[in-house]
Amino acid sequence: MDGNTSNRPLSYDSTKCILAKLSHQKRFEVSRRCPGIRAAERATPMKIKILEFGNHEVTIDGVNYKVTIHQDYPADIIPEKVKKANDEGGVSHDFDQYGMRDFTVDHFLTPGDVLLKKGDWDDKRAEKEEERLVQMELLKARMEATRAQRIQENPENPNLALIGEDVPENPYIFAIMYKKMDDKLFPIVCKRSNTPFPYKKYIKFVKTDGWNTTTEFLEYNKKLYEAYKYLLHQLFAGRSDRVHVDTLIIRRLDPIMVLRLPENVKFKIGRLIESGERAIGNRVETLKQFTY
Repeated sequence: MDGNTSNRPLSYDSTKCILAKLSHQKRFEVSRRCPGIRAAERATPMKIKILEFGNHEVTIDGVNYKVTIHQDYPADIIPEKVKKANDEGGVSHDFDQYGMRDFTVDHFLTPGDVLLKKGDWDDKRAEKEEERLVQMELLKARMEATRAQRIQENPENPNLALIGEDVPENPYIFAIMYKKMDDKLFPIVCKRSNTPFPYKKYIKFVKTDGWNTTTEFLEYNKKLYEAYKYLLHQLFAGRSDRVHVDTLIIRRLDPIMVLRLPENVKFKIGRLIESGERAIGNRVETLKQFTY
C-alpha cells in the first residue's frame, strides 16, 4: 500500500461532497482562502433556509454581511450626528468629494442588478438638499444679525442678544444650534470653493455571526454600491445551479431599492416576505432572477 495515500489531494467530487456538508460561512471562507477549490465550491449546490436582503447588507441563515461608510474626524471636532452614525454602524449612502450626499448613484444600474421600485423616483433630491442648506445659511445669517444688533443695543448685557424670535433664549442652545449649522453647511462651503472635504471616509465591512463580529475598514476609493456589488459577487457569482432558498426576505425602507446581484445568478425560492415600510411594486417584473 502506498504510504503517501493520506497526502493525496481530494478528488473534485470528494471536495464537492465535503463542501456540501459545511455551513455557508465555512464554504465562503474556505473558498476565499483556497482559490484552488473555488470552482468546486461554485459547482456545489447551495441550499439556504433564510436569505434576507437589506440596504447594503445580506443575511444568510443568520450570518449578516454589511457594508457602510465610516466618517473619520478628529475626536475633538467630530459632529454629534456623525459620531452617532459611526456608533450605530455607519451610514448607508455615498458622498461626493465635497462631503455632500451623492444622490446620483442611488439608482445607477449595472448588469445583474434588480431594481425594486414603489412609486416615483425623485430626481431632484440633490437640488432640494442644496436648497435646504441655502435656507439654513439664511437662517444662520439672520441669527447673526439679530445677535449683533442686540449686543450693540445692550453692550452691558450681551446675553440679552440671545433672546428673540430668531435666537433661542438659552445661550447654550444658541451655541449648540450654531455648531450644528456650521457642521451641516461645511460641505457646501467646500463645494463653492472647489475644495475637497478634508476628513477621510472609509468603507466599513462587518460580518456578524451570533456574538462574533469581524470588522474591516477599506479605502473609500470606490462607491458604496460597488462594494455591495463586490460582496454579493463573492457570495453568489459563478454558481452553476440555482441557489435554493426556503424563505427570501426583502427588507426595505425606501421607495427605491437596488439588489446588486451578480450577472446570471438565479434563485429558486419557496416563499417571499416583504418587510419594512415600503412594499415591492410589480413583483413579477422586478424579481426575474427569482423563481418559485
